[in-house]
Amino acid sequence: MKKKFLLLFLILALALTAAGTAISACAETAPEETRQSAPAENVPEENAPNVKPMPRGSETHRSCVSVTGSGKVTVPADAAQMSFRIRVLSDSFSEGQKRMSELKKALFDAVRGVCEATGDNTPCGDSHRPVSDGSVGGYEFMSVVCVKITDVPKTEEVINAAVAAGATHVYTCYLLENDTDAAKQALTLAKEDAAAKAAALIGDEAEFVRLREECCWHGSGDEAGKVTVYANVRAKYAAQTPQI
Repeated sequence: MKKKFLLLFLILALALTAAGTAISACAETAPEETRQSAPAENVPEENAPNVKPMPRGSETHRSCVSVTGSGKVTVPADAAQMSFRIRVLSDSFSEGQKRMSELKKALFDAVRGVCEATGDNTPCGDSHRPVSDGSVGGYEFMSVVCVKITDVPKTEEVINAAVAAGATHVYTCYLLENDTDAAKQALTLAKEDAAAKAAALIGDEAEFVRLREECCWHGSGDEAGKVTVYANVRAKYAAQTPQI
């Protein structure tokens, strides 16, 4: 029994000794890769990267303004459109329609006797309604007719001829159908106006940056037979002298 116990003790002692030896060997032989990857605490100054601070450039700023320029030019109209009203009273509906048709023809014949003209007589311009004075009933027929001419100086003569034919003059609108040249003139004036405003704000040496058209439209002139063309632009200008 004692011999068995002693033998077991010797085997256990040998096993513990072998395990201790293996652990010590592992600790002493660390992988070379692991040792090489350890960070160096002190890097020689000659091997340090040559990083220089970026020089701070001189920051410059220019004063900028955005201004609106307006321009207008008044030119002679190249067309005129006149509106006339025709009124007929009749006891008979069919008779009233007939008289209305005759008056329209007389109106156009009178106008075209003065100059070349085109007419606009749409159905929506015609109307009729029953009327009565309390004892006798009848019908009232109304029609609005538009006449357009290109011989603008004869506008008054056309109106007088239509009125003599039985029409009533309502109004005259002067038109500018070919507005290319007038629009260019108005835009040029608008650009000059914008440049003058920029010069007043940041100096005579204001530098042009960009320009865009805002709108361009027509309106009645102050004189008969004239049309005024308006234009607006928006422009950006910058001062030439930088501000540090």
